Amino acid sequence: MSTEKEFNALCWVNQTTFPEDLEKGLISLGSPPDLAQEISFAYKSSTDRNIMRFYEEHAYATGNAEWQKHLSRFITNRMAQYLLDQNQDAK
Repeated sequence: MSTEKEFNALCWVNQTTFPEDLEKGLISLGSPPDLAQEISFAYKSSTDRNIMRFYEEHAYATGNAEWQKHLSRFITNRMAQYLLDQNQDAK
């Protein structure tokens, strides 16, 4: 089984997730706007721009099930979009 595409997707998500995109993306995936704004503000206020580290520190480690739900949906959706785009480019 090949996993490098998935790791590349995760790297791409880490490198291309910005606070403004995070808020818009969360809302487009059905997150309540106030929660999307709260998450985005926390991400903007964090010291680094690594969405997985942010997820780990602000959702996973704290046991915040609501943030886990919405952030994981956002991250996996972005990874899926990357993989879809890569597959289309390979054709």
